Amino acid sequence: SFDSCQSYTNEIVVAVGPDGKSGTVTFIWDRGRYNRAVHGIPETPVHHAVIEARYPDEDVTVKCKNGRFVGLKNSVTGVCSFKSVPFAKPARRWLPPEDPDPSDAVISARQFGPAAAQTYEPSEYASRGPISEDCLKLTVWTADGFNPNNPDRAVMFFIHGGSYVLGGMCDPLYDGANIVMSNPDVIVVSCDYRLCAFGFLDLTELPGFDPVEHAAYAQAPNLGILDQQAGLRWVKDNIASFGGNPDNVTIFGESAGGGSVSCLLQAKGSEGLFKRAIVMSGTVDLTDSAALYKGSNQALLLMKAADKNSFGELLECNTDELINALNVSLTDPRLAGIPHIASREGGSTVADMNNRPMCDDARGIVPSDPFASFATNAVAKDVDVMIGSTSEELNYWAHLMFNVPHTNGPLGYYYDFLSNGVSRTQNIYTQLGYGSEVLEFLRDVSTTHPFDRDERFNLGGRYPEIWGRTELRSELAFRIPSIIMAEQHLKQVEDLGGSGKTYMYYFCRPQASGRMPWVGACHASELTSVFKNTHLDVDGTNEVKKTLAENVSGAFVAFAMTGNPGDDWATYDAEERKTTVIGKKGDYNDAKLRLQYDPDGAQRELLEPDFLAYRK
Repeated sequence: SFDSCQSYTNEIVVAVGPDGKSGTVTFIWDRGRYNRAVHGIPETPVHHAVIEARYPDEDVTVKCKNGRFVGLKNSVTGVCSFKSVPFAKPARRWLPPEDPDPSDAVISARQFGPAAAQTYEPSEYASRGPISEDCLKLTVWTADGFNPNNPDRAVMFFIHGGSYVLGGMCDPLYDGANIVMSNPDVIVVSCDYRLCAFGFLDLTELPGFDPVEHAAYAQAPNLGILDQQAGLRWVKDNIASFGGNPDNVTIFGESAGGGSVSCLLQAKGSEGLFKRAIVMSGTVDLTDSAALYKGSNQALLLMKAADKNSFGELLECNTDELINALNVSLTDPRLAGIPHIASREGGSTVADMNNRPMCDDARGIVPSDPFASFATNAVAKDVDVMIGSTSEELNYWAHLMFNVPHTNGPLGYYYDFLSNGVSRTQNIYTQLGYGSEVLEFLRDVSTTHPFDRDERFNLGGRYPEIWGRTELRSELAFRIPSIIMAEQHLKQVEDLGGSGKTYMYYFCRPQASGRMPWVGACHASELTSVFKNTHLDVDGTNEVKKTLAENVSGAFVAFAMTGNPGDDWATYDAEERKTTVIGKKGDYNDAKLRLQYDPDGAQRELLEPDFLAYRK
């Protein structure tokens, strides 16, 4: 099982030794093929690698409440992995997850099963392999020698990102083996959950939907969150069999995974499932109101794209029919006359009208005003919370930010919001050093369609501060909401007499040096450090990255184990705003963690008052 082989691997040659278990594996790949396709960077040479390989020399069986799961112990590292373990019954479309029945059956957990059903995206590892609606599975990494009779290992439960529409635990980026190998007193768990229209869809407006007869389907807009809770319930009931402490669970996630963690911190049913939480570049801002769900009209678009006329007919579609319907263009004649508003990220297909978890008091999962309720909801009052973002989040999407009309595009939303003539907005531009040119920039890049890829990147010459302009959206989409969430958690703990601590980080170390210098500390930059998988960075690993990974992963593990991430950290408050800054902006050789007071405080003071106004 070559879990780390990406789509740019051209050839794998395996030579098995006489013992049938060891030998050599030769990888031949053109890594630039993927990066050229996605980022338009120059061509790179073909690479070769020959490694000594040995099949894990023994199975490992663990008895859980719903079966005996047979995983594999790596003979070199001693890390045991149990992949695609079912934490619920097979999912029934658009219905909440059901806890699994007791069983004594022997079930193989040696390799990953299909990822959650999703559309194909060449840059997303999980979408390139098998997919299925039967996806409610998780993976456990634990060091050899675990003792079910003395379950004292801290548990880190990871939730992957992907805009709630893509991704999966099979992605090598999320492999937890290196964390466990370095920290045998920690267990890493990662789960899959339902995505896109399978996990976040409002069916109540469809013809034939009866609110009484079909009441069980009313939770369809939040199935992904309910799936995650089901995974956590399974961990609560079974992780002791792997040596884990069910009362010392830390949930952590990045992007949509961070948004999921933020939702779980106040969702009904989360009480008692975790002790700590790490929110990475994703807050409760990554939710949609009931009004936005209704405006996107994705369920009706999906039904018509599938050539169906009622909720019942749509329910009878097979998975492939629904995937095909999600890929239908919004200009398809079958969709004519169906009103819809663009999603926040724009798009051209039914899938692009994707929804995120619904914040709606009436549904009873995520509150209607998730920021305000975070200060009054008691779920997290005793939970230690670490929240952070990266310094150049939006550089991740730099190649996409200029290819949609301004009425749909990411920059267009900010253009519409920030160019409305309000004097305060103009003042913000001036104080940030942008001046009036930023409006010309936004108007240019958000109304010209389409751009040639090279022309998009050449905008850096026409507008010298083009990458700095992405900082405006990085602030409003990630850092400012992270700060507000931290402030609300502080208020919740104080007002409700809780014991939870709050920490903040700001990841500034650039992700890639030579091949994509413009990317900076973009969205997801910290993941390879957290998982100690720096060999998967776009420009490979080096000693600085290894040191960075030791520092970052070490802090995350320490937080999970004790609630204290280390000496370079301090609890956050609204006065001093002590924040751990990781690396330095633009400095590829800095791997240090530094405690700073209110980093980029002037921008925070300028933009924070406008954030909630923009969200409304």
